Amino acid sequence: MRTLNAITTRLASACPEPVSLERKQNFFSEEVAALIGSFQRLRRSALEYGLVTGTVSLFSWQPPRGGGYTVGNSTASAVLPDLIPGKPKFPASGFPEIIRAKHKLRILWDLQHGSSRFGEIRRRLHLEGADTKLVAARVLSRELKSLVELRFVHRKAYNEIPPRVEYRLTSLGRSLLPVIAKILDWGTRHPTSSSVARITSLKGTSKVETGRMRSGQHCKTLTEVRSETPGAYQDYAKGRFYGTKATEESLRRAIVYFEQAIEKDPLYALAYAGLSDAYAMLAFFNLAPPQEVLPKARQTALKALEIDDGLTEAHISLAGVMKVYDWDWRGAECEYRRALELNPNHPEAHRRYADFLSAMGRHPEALNENQKAQELDPFSCAASMEGAWNLYMAREYRAAAQQAFKTLRMEPNYAPAYFALALAYERMGKSKEAISAFDKTRSISGSNPATIAGLGHALGRAGQKAEARAFLKELQVISKRRYVSPYCFALVHEGLGEKDRALAWLEEAVATHDVWLVWLKADPRFDALRGERCFQNLLGRVGLPA
Repeated sequence: MRTLNAITTRLASACPEPVSLERKQNFFSEEVAALIGSFQRLRRSALEYGLVTGTVSLFSWQPPRGGGYTVGNSTASAVLPDLIPGKPKFPASGFPEIIRAKHKLRILWDLQHGSSRFGEIRRRLHLEGADTKLVAARVLSRELKSLVELRFVHRKAYNEIPPRVEYRLTSLGRSLLPVIAKILDWGTRHPTSSSVARITSLKGTSKVETGRMRSGQHCKTLTEVRSETPGAYQDYAKGRFYGTKATEESLRRAIVYFEQAIEKDPLYALAYAGLSDAYAMLAFFNLAPPQEVLPKARQTALKALEIDDGLTEAHISLAGVMKVYDWDWRGAECEYRRALELNPNHPEAHRRYADFLSAMGRHPEALNENQKAQELDPFSCAASMEGAWNLYMAREYRAAAQQAFKTLRMEPNYAPAYFALALAYERMGKSKEAISAFDKTRSISGSNPATIAGLGHALGRAGQKAEARAFLKELQVISKRRYVSPYCFALVHEGLGEKDRALAWLEEAVATHDVWLVWLKADPRFDALRGERCFQNLLGRVGLPA
């Protein structure tokens, strides 16, 4: 090993400028000091992942026992490796690019067993390591993109909905596995670094554990991940808070917060899923035409899945669009089941799946799923209220009223709970109580068209035809300034006993892909029309079994 003086003297002699040796030494001392600093940083990165003696010759040098060499005004704590002519230079790209990043070696090792999707890789990196948080989606996306560009990993995108992208090792990537195995072996023999221990823990992952991770049985922390971008998670949380209020003002505010979260972190999958849900709720509560907001709901749900296809919320959001707008019942159920596979303890997944089953007329299954949702989140007004809604659709009216009262004890001014209570009262023959509950719902919700239609239907069924027609006229006035679902007009006409007009409005609902048609098979208010051939044809066009 040459001394620093000898190296600088040799380098200075090759310099053609007529300057003093002292000046040359000072000049090259600064350059060498910078070079040593780079070597030290690379060495620390290498040690972080167990790249030690025997793996790459660059990292075989150690600091001298007697201290460092003085270079200019700084002290170098290492000796430069031999500059032997003909010795292969350390590569300028490829391997250094891998070792500089925190997760690349772990990704390569993870992909040795075959192709994997983004969400699967992300979960396994979390579960196999000692980290308490998931790898940020944008970080993993950047690492995978880099590995693809370096040709260590191949990315394949399938032309499917929802989008499916898989990653697998190339032959070049597989050629690195023996090197990583050596690193793991060293880490097993010298478990002194927590970072090395985290890497070597990959080696001991059993096939059973890997299977459990792939099936999503340990994915509870997935929905708890927060964006690392300052303020993004706070905006997302505010969006979710306002999204549960089910009023036009609150939903509009929710959309603003979700968009702010996405602006701060364009790869924040949870925010895209929340935005998708908010758009879908605008349509469901008659606050915007389905053709205007549901394509946006689909687009944002697909974007969330593109970022992280293992995100439970994204699958729930896409399932909702498939259900209420595409009428793709099989696809929607697959998405709900995928969400529950990823996270069996997700209350929202159970709640939404319960609604789907209720709409399909599979009432025992629906009630079971809703019960799970309430057990997982006993303070959720939405899960409690939809328990009443599912009971109503199952024709268990007394139990539905009791569940609605339970919800109102949690939140006294929760409009959807009053709505469910009013529906139950109406079917129980308690017209006065039903009309009073509908009127309360109308007051709280700001005259939402669905509540006006419910009130008009109840009045018509109670024989108060003039009052019912007055509310029908009110819906017509409202429809001139905002969207009103044809389903609402059909309900009032059905309450008035005008079957032909009710069926004509349902035809209009089918033509506009109205979101309320999801309940056409189950809604007790249309029981008087079920014997009509036209009604059966409508069910067939929506894709619902008769």
